[in-house]
Amino acid sequence: EQSLSFPQLERLKAVFVGSNYLDYSSLEVKEFRQNFVNRFLSSPVKEERLGDAYISYDIMVSFGRLLHEYGKYFQVGLRRRDEVEGELTEKFRYKLSNDNRYMPFLMIRNARVVKIEGQ
Repeated sequence: EQSLSFPQLERLKAVFVGSNYLDYSSLEVKEFRQNFVNRFLSSPVKEERLGDAYISYDIMVSFGRLLHEYGKYFQVGLRRRDEVEGELTEKFRYKLSNDNRYMPFLMIRNARVVKIEGQ
């Protein structure tokens, strides 16, 4: 079996792209998790059929804000803005694309996955 440990990845200064990165220590993520557990009596986990509860919630809230601001032509808002602020994630970047183009860069520091600042 070949694998790398967190200390090895940290020593190598490996950089990762985290398309679905969440800062689980943020207040918003903690509140979402607590509300989800209180409502559904289970943790928000990723399931193949249903997707990721955190990301799904984040997209719904963000697109809801666009719908509120731009109405049924929310795509106009996506084209006008370089970035759309997320609720649980940092942001989305859909300008001139049908896919989120925002990709935070991550590293291992003190055995934790952290976002590299300034990206």
